[in-house]
Amino acid sequence: MDTKTTQLEKNTANALDSFDPFANLVMPFRHKKKEQTEAETPKESVKKQPKVKAKPEKKPRLEKVVPPKKEDIVEEVFESPIIESRTPEGMPSYRCEFGGRDIFVGMVAYKTTNPVTAFVLTALALDFGRDKIRFDMECGNSMIYQARNKLAAKFLETDARWLLMLDDDMIPCIGRPEWMRFWVPSARNVLDLPLQRHIVHKLIGDNKTIVGAAYFERREGAGLVCSDQSLVPRARQYDDAVVEVDWLGTGAMLVHRRVFEDIDKTYPDIDGNYFHPIDGKTGEDISFCIRAKKAGHATHIDLSVPTFHLGYKTY
Repeated sequence: MDTKTTQLEKNTANALDSFDPFANLVMPFRHKKKEQTEAETPKESVKKQPKVKAKPEKKPRLEKVVPPKKEDIVEEVFESPIIESRTPEGMPSYRCEFGGRDIFVGMVAYKTTNPVTAFVLTALALDFGRDKIRFDMECGNSMIYQARNKLAAKFLETDARWLLMLDDDMIPCIGRPEWMRFWVPSARNVLDLPLQRHIVHKLIGDNKTIVGAAYFERREGAGLVCSDQSLVPRARQYDDAVVEVDWLGTGAMLVHRRVFEDIDKTYPDIDGNYFHPIDGKTGEDISFCIRAKKAGHATHIDLSVPTFHLGYKTY
């Protein structure tokens, strides 16, 4: 296989495989323009130039802005193309192009977050910049469904299109294989290809209104945090597949704002309680997926993005 990287691929390649998050922040060195001294100035250039009276600039006329008619407004097409390129090492690199501050990362933290997850958030901020991503969190609330509802309310107050819910005990893949292996023991036996994937680019590129990363419960021999346990072998192999499931854990889930809007229409009296447990017993993640499905949005799990669940060890 020819792994030679073209210039176009270098320009579009995901620059997230660096161990050092600051490695790509190279500022060009600019030389100061040397000022000419009076001695170095040619005599011909010393001659005084005649003063020319500047004409006053005319102020541009302000055009009247006419708002478009309702029937002329074209509805946005739900499409997020994914671009495949290759790194200098020949590894596939997935990058989904999007514009504006479309991503809202909402983190739930009951007591405190672990330092590796904190670094993941820092890396996302450095990778995308403030023009494409924003952050908020809910801390100290033991009623997790209330924290998620508050984050959903904050998200809907913005013009962002995607809410990435991320718990404080989750370590999602951010496209840095060597960094992930260094800090996460469970990642040391994972091949480069899965670790090259990036949770934001990959989940947006799946083109689903609800899609989450596959992760396991925090116990030995635990199953996937989703409704379909038959997917466990494929999840352990990081199969590059997106599968529809009845429900999925909200610890690393991407939701389009249309889901919340359609839930509001389906449940007029919900009053922002998207994650409130149904009948007081069903978990907030299952309850949310049930409401979303009745509102016309299926839940999907992406088996390809390594996402580690932190307890006394990582899973």
